[in-house]
Amino acid sequence: NAGLDAEVVDFFLSDTTEAAQRVGSRQVWSWPFPEVYTVARELGISGDSTVKMGTAPQVWNTIMGGMCRILPREWWTSDVFSYGLAKFSEPLVKLTDVFVGETHSIRVDVTGEDGQRVSAVHGHASFRRCVGQSCAEFALDLLVRKQQEGEAGGGR
Repeated sequence: NAGLDAEVVDFFLSDTTEAAQRVGSRQVWSWPFPEVYTVARELGISGDSTVKMGTAPQVWNTIMGGMCRILPREWWTSDVFSYGLAKFSEPLVKLTDVFVGETHSIRVDVTGEDGQRVSAVHGHASFRRCVGQSCAEFALDLLVRKQQEGEAGGGR
């Protein structure tokens, strides 16, 4: 279902935060990023994971959704296709950013085996910093909690 199951997600935890004003709610859709499969394995945690992405302006989401419907699924798993698409789209994205600006946001929702849920939202003007900082902070928090529960004799 990559690119086909669109939904609107809030990229803020409270509508009074800067994230609510800066990013707001955006349309997202499933995307097969490898992180969805590797993060749990590397952290030694269990559960069900999905990754969704979206972009602005909305025209890019429309184009990606159309490409997902038209192009064969196996193309999307090809390194050659993915690299070619990235190289082709990079100047288009940079041109768009000149007119609409650049903001990146990531939202991570985790549900433990006990049903408890935690969410984190991070936004930044730099994509690499946004993703890197968000993943590092979230992973650190999960590892600390896992260690604390292990020391307390519990576990998830």
